[in-house]
Amino acid sequence: AGRVLEKLQDQLRPQLLLQLTPELRAVAAALNAVLVEDAKSYGWFSAPVEAQKLGLTNYHDIVKTPMDLGTVLSNLMKIPSVYEGPNAAMRDVRQVWLNSRSFNGRMSPVTKAAEHLEALFDSTLASARSEVGE
Repeated sequence: AGRVLEKLQDQLRPQLLLQLTPELRAVAAALNAVLVEDAKSYGWFSAPVEAQKLGLTNYHDIVKTPMDLGTVLSNLMKIPSVYEGPNAAMRDVRQVWLNSRSFNGRMSPVTKAAEHLEALFDSTLASARSEVGE
């Protein structure tokens, strides 16, 4: 998980961040906090689920819109950004949490981890937004 995090954080270079709108920079800040926590505590959400490799034969039957936090960051940091605004980026972040609940069930440790990261994302986003004056 550490190498994945290093690769992802390399995309957060200051010159690229400055090309984002303040709202998208706030999303990037929240996403970075979540990626760090995921790498430190879980390692489940920063790369696409390798369903076949993990033997999750029904994953794509249940999860129709796969999404992971690393893909969101990559899409966010493309110039121009894949996302037209913060709502589009946040929709993809929320898809990660929804996918976890749908596939793993509400009581699963994976879903509990997703809920922890979701709360961290929301609180960090709120703080970052207040800093940029949203």
